[in-house]
Amino acid sequence: DYYDIMESPRGDKWVTIGDVSGHGVDSGLIMMMAQTSIISMINNCTDCRPSAVLNSVNRVIRENISRMGSDHYMTLMAIRIDESEVTLAGKHQDVIIYRSALNKTEVIPTQG
Repeated sequence: DYYDIMESPRGDKWVTIGDVSGHGVDSGLIMMMAQTSIISMINNCTDCRPSAVLNSVNRVIRENISRMGSDHYMTLMAIRIDESEVTLAGKHQDVIIYRSALNKTEVIPTQG
């Protein structure tokens, strides 16, 4: 399992959640590659949209998994929270939001 919470140099908050298939060294390496790619993208892009971050990470991970000769895969979702909106991309698990003032939950399906 993979998750990370970070703040970009621009002040927006990011939550990334994912999972690599399998166990062992290969899975751990893939997870570290994903984390490094995500952090690099978020820290260095000017127009960071979750979809752009995931597209870039996908290219890096796909190329490296191919070089490793591995058949692993990774699900991943990225959520960006700024002052005015929440934006997400990816397909891992649906997002569940609890609204305490209403004592209600909402399910936001991820589109993949």
